[in-house]
Amino acid sequence: SSRRRHTRFRNVTGDQTCALPIFTYEKGMFYKPHVDVSDNANHPTHFRKLTIIIQLSDENDYDGGDLILFDNQLNKQKMPRGRGSVIVFNSNITHTITKIKSGIRHSLCGWLVGPPFS
Repeated sequence: SSRRRHTRFRNVTGDQTCALPIFTYEKGMFYKPHVDVSDNANHPTHFRKLTIIIQLSDENDYDGGDLILFDNQLNKQKMPRGRGSVIVFNSNITHTITKIKSGIRHSLCGWLVGPPFS
């Protein structure tokens, strides 16, 4: 099977058929607030459940470029920036990457998929 069950999360699988993209952000780049899952059942992101981001750059290699998560009241929470930091969150959570002021930010991103949370 191309999917492997993860025992710690009920009805969650890791999609082993897709590569884990490395995102590179350079000066002036950012990612507007968004969620990583679609409401459209025909869209490939519809079955994403958990987003996993791993920081590849040292936090001193760039200025700006913060990963910010928003709760339901739009309160902001800045995520860790240290190299090797692993951030896991529900793919329905709105998040953003702030504008890079200098340097280069590299991160690896992946998703665990499965039926929508109930």
